[in-house]
Amino acid sequence: MSSYDIIVIGGGSGGLVVAVGAAQLGARVALIEKKALGGDCLYTGCVPSKTMIRSARFAADVKRAASLGFAPTQLQFADNNFASITGRVQRVIETVAEHDAPDVFRKQGVDIIFGTPRFLSPHELEIEQTAQQAQASDNDNGRKTDGKVTLSARRFCISTGSRPAAPPIEGLEEIGFITNEEIFHLTTLPRRLVVLGAGPIGLELGQSLARFGSDVTIVEMGERVLPKEDEEVSQTLDKILRAEGLKILLNTKAVRASKSSDGKTLIVERRDESGKTTTEELHADEILVAAGRKPNIEGLNLEAAGVLYDKERIITDDYLRTSQKSIFAAGDVTGHFPFTHMAAYEASIVIRNALLFFP
Repeated sequence: MSSYDIIVIGGGSGGLVVAVGAAQLGARVALIEKKALGGDCLYTGCVPSKTMIRSARFAADVKRAASLGFAPTQLQFADNNFASITGRVQRVIETVAEHDAPDVFRKQGVDIIFGTPRFLSPHELEIEQTAQQAQASDNDNGRKTDGKVTLSARRFCISTGSRPAAPPIEGLEEIGFITNEEIFHLTTLPRRLVVLGAGPIGLELGQSLARFGSDVTIVEMGERVLPKEDEEVSQTLDKILRAEGLKILLNTKAVRASKSSDGKTLIVERRDESGKTTTEELHADEILVAAGRKPNIEGLNLEAAGVLYDKERIITDDYLRTSQKSIFAAGDVTGHFPFTHMAAYEASIVIRNALLFFP
């Protein structure tokens, strides 16, 4: 069985940069991906959100046409259907996806292998494949048995990303909710939307749907929106969003969710400046969860590789090495800043430390 210099697990922003960068340095590289190349940024993050934001900004400009010197204009969705918005989002995704097609990376020297990976040891990986995945993969260098292929490498980089984490709210799982993974497929605009979390995802999607016409309420446990940003930034954005009609509930904790005759009901506890808590009912057609992320590490069998992790991340040092020195990690799975540009930056660190051994 042939061995690679480095195997990259995960074909998102971080993994693709590691794979291409390593191949350009002359390394023998394999990239393992469960689904399609491109990751969250392409399918559920940057590309769809910014596409939807562009439509929402246009809607906002039309609504204030008079203030811009134009006659007031009534805006309607094409075919009176919100699917015209999300349909455009999906068309843009398809266009951008052409740049992340497997052959693009094969031409740069990367073997692309589709399937579900699990570690057998610190230097060996088993990939379970469907017949369709096997047909689409560069499997010639692996040991094949019963729908599985086994590969080995001197180095590995785990770049499997993250996914939305549902907060422990009684009844929430039972009544259902949406995240950034579902919102870009909606065909009906929710008349009332409650957003859990006032971070970047919750605010940009909440503002977009408010501009389309939803009645949006943001629920945030902290004292301000965008709690990781400078306070002045938070205060400025808070004023802008409230002026656009969003209702923002700070120092507010969602405690229970249930179905109601006209949608969903969320019970929240609000804490005032004196520390007194009051209970309030919120009514919604959809609840958007944007209150944190968790790493995609299930099924990787990290114990067999000697890689330590917790519920929030794979643990890495300043060189992005895991507890197993031959295995590195980059991107959202490290629990650092969950942004595409950070994943690309961390990928450059992995390339340097895994392959070049610079001090």
